[in-house]
Amino acid sequence: VFVTAQPGDATLQIDGRDAGKATQRLRLTTRSHTLAISKPGYATRTVTVTPRTGTSQNVDITLATAEQARIEKQAAAMPAVKTSPAGQQLRLVRPQGSFRMGASRREAGRRANESVRQVKLVRPFYLSGREVTNAEYRQFDSAHSSGSAEGASLNTDSQPVVNVSWDAAARYCN
Repeated sequence: VFVTAQPGDATLQIDGRDAGKATQRLRLTTRSHTLAISKPGYATRTVTVTPRTGTSQNVDITLATAEQARIEKQAAAMPAVKTSPAGQQLRLVRPQGSFRMGASRREAGRRANESVRQVKLVRPFYLSGREVTNAEYRQFDSAHSSGSAEGASLNTDSQPVVNVSWDAAARYCN
């Protein structure tokens, strides 16, 4: 069993016994074992592995800080929240697995800096079921204008807000 842990100086216990640094190769009997990875200031992660003869297994663990663990626990208790003052309904998304993101070299419209890569989201997050409208965004920034495209206005209250920088969007969310 190959164990890889982040942060790199986390420690490992196997079946309740200290086993040194968490990142290491283990030779275990072919029965169920409990691995506990820990570090002060981080939430301990416990996993159960059952090695099989002649087969390698990888266990990749990323410890959450104590604060991240507290936030995730709090989020788990609230599967949906309503924003104020816009009143948007946000749902909790718990990422599972990984996915491919980006554009292949043969895809039309691909930019030179785009490539396909495997992405794994590890923390839960809230996501709205619909876009933020101009009217909702203007409660935050009354002077915002979404502008127009090809002579058509993008600025009506019911249309999704556009022409917002990443920084402005993060300030709105916060």
